[in-house]
Amino acid sequence: MTTGIAQRSQLEFIRIRECDDARNTLLPDDFASRPVMRAITTPHDRRTHATLRAIGFGRFESFAAVFGKYLIAAPEALDAAAGHYEGSSLFEAELLFALGTLGGKRDAELDARVSELTHHASDVARAVSMALSDNVYDKSLHRQPTDSLALGGILNAHAAELEEKDALGRGDGTAHWDRKLEGE
Repeated sequence: MTTGIAQRSQLEFIRIRECDDARNTLLPDDFASRPVMRAITTPHDRRTHATLRAIGFGRFESFAAVFGKYLIAAPEALDAAAGHYEGSSLFEAELLFALGTLGGKRDAELDARVSELTHHASDVARAVSMALSDNVYDKSLHRQPTDSLALGGILNAHAAELEEKDALGRGDGTAHWDRKLEGE
């Protein structure tokens, strides 16, 4: 539980919509708590939020779109709350489920998000590219034979780190979905 609310800015305060309790004030860090999120939101909402995140929608927009109907707060308070929630094991479990459910559809959705966000910049990039088409570039700016090796080393290191994280999470090689997590 968060302490020191009296020292916090009122811009950080988050109220629960349609709650008559006079103590109706939460802080962004409270959203890392499994019981808080279960008390305020539904499993369907949490799964919807995780799916939005998995297909490339931003942290704030996903959190506000799904959970905003329950909360009254400044946008920066909701964004901070989203950050705390996304650091929780409750979110991590929902995200893993969403990723497992989406499969190959995720790539198309991610491409759609990038296209939505870069539509105007892509038009400008085409014009700039045409204007620069006559430029001659120094040889050192082009791909070098060692670049692919360096990239491969980075990808291998990341894959090994993710495999190690996955193995540590499983412990004996299996997922422990019945274990108690924070706040339970």
